[in-house]
Amino acid sequence: TQSTWGGIFWTRMTAPPSLKFLNNYLQRAKECEAKHPVVSYWCRMFALVVGMEKIKEPDFEDDGEAKHFLMKLMGKLEQEKKSKEGLNDGFNECSGLGMMFFQKADNEDREGNADKNTARGFFCASCLFEVCQQFEDDYDEDLDQKRKYAKFKTAEILKAIKNGQTPTPGPPQNQTEGDEGDQSQYHPTQPSPAPATQPAPAVRHSPSPTPAPAPQPKSSPAPSPSATQVSKPTTSSTPKANLTFAEVGKIEEAKKCATVAVSALSFSDVRTALTNLRKAISLLEVLEAK
Repeated sequence: TQSTWGGIFWTRMTAPPSLKFLNNYLQRAKECEAKHPVVSYWCRMFALVVGMEKIKEPDFEDDGEAKHFLMKLMGKLEQEKKSKEGLNDGFNECSGLGMMFFQKADNEDREGNADKNTARGFFCASCLFEVCQQFEDDYDEDLDQKRKYAKFKTAEILKAIKNGQTPTPGPPQNQTEGDEGDQSQYHPTQPSPAPATQPAPAVRHSPSPTPAPAPQPKSSPAPSPSATQVSKPTTSSTPKANLTFAEVGKIEEAKKCATVAVSALSFSDVRTALTNLRKAISLLEVLEAK
């Protein structure tokens, strides 16, 4: 059947040597295919967008292998677009799963328990946050900071392990501006863990599933986000009666915390679930006392 053939196609899909950097996104797509098909689709779409932008460079003028690969990828995505549901919620799906990886890894790191699995979690989070860059209306500075922080922590933890040292917990101490670390040594060989159920984040507008110009990451110092930091509310939020914009922001933040808590339970991660539920309750109690 077509679905069986599609599964075989995706399983065997690997980018040619000149586009091997796309394999990070294609690997995430393979890992998410069964439980997070929407995330899987958008990981491949991002690989296509970035690849199409790359082959515009002079070095790719005669690279027929790269062009053929991208044309084949585009054709399969066009077929998939007709059969998959929920693609318009791509940003929420990708950012929600990315936050799950990020918070689990961040908790382990700050508790002084970082290992290669922690680095894998940060790495997967950074890849999913990069995928979110194609949703230009929703991707914000907060998520970009988390992306940079996750990339830095991946490199920092792996470097410490390689040198026989204990990874330093928490934010970087002496990171230079724009330094996201060298992750060339990191090539995950095991599938990344994924929640058993998909998160149910607040509805936000997402673009139609068509390629857009590949966004360029912004240059800014690596951040030091806390484990429970959440994205800023979008401008699409409509203030309710008698609420200030700051209070509406608290409501959006509480919703995000609740979403992460629900997703954490899919990992049986009770600590992360409780941390985020308590923060959500605390935010709402402040508003109730108003």
